[in-house]
Amino acid sequence: MINVLFISLGNICRSPMAEVILRKRIEEQVLSAFVTVDSAGIGHWHEGKEMHPSARELLGHKGILMVNHVAKQVQSEILGAYDYIFVMDQLNLRDLSAIAPAHTSRYRLFSDLIPERAGEDIEDPFFTGEFEAVYEMLEAGCAELCEIIKQQTQWKEPV
Repeated sequence: MINVLFISLGNICRSPMAEVILRKRIEEQVLSAFVTVDSAGIGHWHEGKEMHPSARELLGHKGILMVNHVAKQVQSEILGAYDYIFVMDQLNLRDLSAIAPAHTSRYRLFSDLIPERAGEDIEDPFFTGEFEAVYEMLEAGCAELCEIIKQQTQWKEPV
């Protein structure tokens, strides 16, 4: 089983969007038996809240439903359970490294999944309002992540 965790600032925009985009791709490609996906936030500000309404609305227009998301703050003691931990920007990376330095070898920028965007921040649409642009980047990265997962598992093309 491959365990994936997406981390953003507050867990109401980028990380839950990535979570549901990857879940949808996993279901479509019959990878559910090989992957678990979750998301969390660096801060506690939005803990217990639903996904940002604009993110949820955009996902709905794309045919992706986010059911029962409740924002949560990342807990350092759970990080060892994840094979992949993707953070959305450099600030998240620095903060996570300070919170849980023991697992820094597992932390990666999400944008590194997108060759033409490697090293870039996935800007927070909570502040920019650019939900569509963020969706496009998350979609591209999740597509690449599915390919990586296929190569690491016993996945076979559905007949």
